[in-house]
Amino acid sequence: MTRSRFLILPLLLLVVPLLGGWKFLSPPRAWDITDTGPGGTWPIEFHAGDVVPQGLDTHEEKWDLIQQSYDHWGEEVPCSPIEAVQGADINNSTQGFGASGLTTLTFNDPTNALGSSTLAAALSYTSNGVVTNNGVTFAAIAESHIVFNDWVVWGDAADISAASCFNRHDFMSTTTHEIGHTIGLGHSCEDGEACSDPLLRGATMYWSGGSCSSAKRIPNEDDAAAINVAYGVSIDFEIEPADGQELVGPAPLTASMDVPSEYQATVVEYEWNFGDGTEHIITTTAESVEHTWEEEGQYTVTLSILGEDAECGGEYEAEERKVGVVLVCNEPRPAFEFVNEGDFTVQIENVSDLGAFGCITDFVWILDGDEDSALRTYEPTYVFDDNSSHTVTLRASGPGGETEITQTIDPTKQSGEGCSASVAGTEPVGLLALLIGMMGLVPLARRRR
Repeated sequence: MTRSRFLILPLLLLVVPLLGGWKFLSPPRAWDITDTGPGGTWPIEFHAGDVVPQGLDTHEEKWDLIQQSYDHWGEEVPCSPIEAVQGADINNSTQGFGASGLTTLTFNDPTNALGSSTLAAALSYTSNGVVTNNGVTFAAIAESHIVFNDWVVWGDAADISAASCFNRHDFMSTTTHEIGHTIGLGHSCEDGEACSDPLLRGATMYWSGGSCSSAKRIPNEDDAAAINVAYGVSIDFEIEPADGQELVGPAPLTASMDVPSEYQATVVEYEWNFGDGTEHIITTTAESVEHTWEEEGQYTVTLSILGEDAECGGEYEAEERKVGVVLVCNEPRPAFEFVNEGDFTVQIENVSDLGAFGCITDFVWILDGDEDSALRTYEPTYVFDDNSSHTVTLRASGPGGETEITQTIDPTKQSGEGCSASVAGTEPVGLLALLIGMMGLVPLARRRR
């Protein structure tokens, strides 16, 4: 059997996002749950190093905590078929990430493969086979390895919950997390990645876990969604804007949601939540559901389903969320002031309403109506030859439209001292897009002198 080796480092950089917030490893891989019987790989048979991890009391406790960690992925995730059975002790000092032909857990980093800040890491080998589920093709996992570091003091539930707990790490939480990697899951969020969604931060597969905490033992909804795509039942939907619109645009914005036929077979009820506080739509059919967002904001669309499937023991539930998929923007509301710095030098201060949703993608400054000399920046400085008055126009644009404001500035006066302004546009509310950094605009700090 030809095998390919993949090392899962504690800070995974290569992951494949699919459907929701969770991620698969790259390239995607999964165990073949049909590969049973003599010579097969299912259920997973795991072997553990013949030492007791630092902080635990006995070999029996070690084995029990590992088995419970595997069981979390099979028993705590609805419709999950994950199974694992205990094998035998192995020589801990000769294992690690070696290609042993077995699925192993070893302790005290016997080959010095881990860094000083790593609790544990995982690796998997794949065969030439493939596994296909819910429209995703995975390389078939043949074996996997988890290595625990030697500096960590581990603890069981009683140790971690004790008031005297100090700098101990929950063995079961870490083991459950690393098993997640060995069955194909990546991190829900990476170190340094913006991760505002509490569901992703609370996932077992979140990138980190603190000492004296057992919070990540049980997979949550995000973890469960990934397992069911790879191994069980799942749900997904398509979202398309209506009437040639985009999913980013001015209010009102309308889109249609539809469940592809391959996901409909066992569903008996669909519940849609559009993130804008409107009533949920519940339907027993998979026909397209249409919705209109009336107000500015960034919206998450969630589909929750109730299904019936014999392999799930009858009734089951599943959920798919497309986080922040719809962005509705009003027209920008540009505004600026100016400061006379002397010597006919005027510093412009951009005081446009920047908002929170990234709805301004461009600022353009036009002096005395000369479009050819327009400046695309956040705040310009003008140096004039004399004290003559000039007009300055700020044009702000984004998905919600384009609005401009014009003021007459006098190099000898400050804002509000005899200046006039006019605005073109209707009901503008300005915001600033993340694209500002790509356009070379200066930082968004508003300065006061």
